[in-house]
Amino acid sequence: MVHTENTPDSSTDGSDRDPRSDHVGFWVHERESVSEAVVRALATVERVEPTELDCPLYERLDPDALNAVFAPRLDGTARPSDGSLVFSICRRDVIVRADGRVLVGPVG
Repeated sequence: MVHTENTPDSSTDGSDRDPRSDHVGFWVHERESVSEAVVRALATVERVEPTELDCPLYERLDPDALNAVFAPRLDGTARPSDGSLVFSICRRDVIVRADGRVLVGPVG
């Protein structure tokens, strides 16, 4: 579930606006886990360092479980790329898509 392509409208922090919503989009980088990408995305939107988030991911959601949802199957085959997981944290809605996209937006 790694995406390495840069989008032309990306900002310097690697984010871009999702044209269909008020969400800011991020891609899971090649050497980071899904949970690391979520923390990076939240910190970017909140304009703080990841260690300065007032709502650590691990207090709301098991990072290992989040990573496992999007990891390859036990036999090594890829999971379908059309699934997603939605949750709220830090007064934000987070959408993690199986294609490697993480979207962060206002709750609601």
